[in-house]
Amino acid sequence: MFKKYLFILVIFLPILCIAQDGDYNDRLYLQNGSELRGKLIRYNGVDTVYFALSDTEILYFPGSMVKKIKMQGAYDQEEEIFKYKSSIWYIRSQVSLLYSKNNQGLSLSLSGGYHFNYWFSAGAGIGIDNYYTAKGHNIFPFFGEVRASLFKKNVTPYVAFRSGYGFVKADSEIGQTSARGGIFFNPVIGYRLGTGKPYVDIFVGARFQSAGYIVADSWVTSEFNMNFKRYDLGIGINF
Repeated sequence: MFKKYLFILVIFLPILCIAQDGDYNDRLYLQNGSELRGKLIRYNGVDTVYFALSDTEILYFPGSMVKKIKMQGAYDQEEEIFKYKSSIWYIRSQVSLLYSKNNQGLSLSLSGGYHFNYWFSAGAGIGIDNYYTAKGHNIFPFFGEVRASLFKKNVTPYVAFRSGYGFVKADSEIGQTSARGGIFFNPVIGYRLGTGKPYVDIFVGARFQSAGYIVADSWVTSEFNMNFKRYDLGIGINF
């Protein structure tokens, strides 16, 4: 009888050890390059990771310190620590190239608003757009903006839309006697490259702006109505 139980113990002891050891096969990767082996206890998706090294030793880390978690199971899976902060205010600056086949210009803008949740934010801003490199064609837009992330990931595509009114100031040095602005539209698609403070995104879109100018000299007075259409390619920095 003793030999029978000894035989069973010898057969199943390695299996029991493997099963016990398997409870602590998760991997925790920290931002400083450290790697810990243990078991993920809890992560609320916002701020704190609880990680057990053994039955009696449980550590916790702020989410900002954690790069990723690799969980072991029937199928290995890797869990990304989602660091995007919602329900907070943001400030965003961006620069872009306003491109068309025959003309190029630059756009600079500064905006601010609120992240309502991980996928939606809204705000307003101001900028300066130059659709021609020539003097006298600067337009100053005031706009509202909305932005929606497509996935709940640190790196994700997004869509955004800006619309407002572009103000124009006549430049008397080149003969402009008056100028008027107009409504502008600016839809874009982009890619958010992180969630830190700050983080960067890149985008491409289209920009539509109308404006009008009256130019006079000693001989004639002319009116020019402009409808600008440009590709919008740029980079944004979010704080």
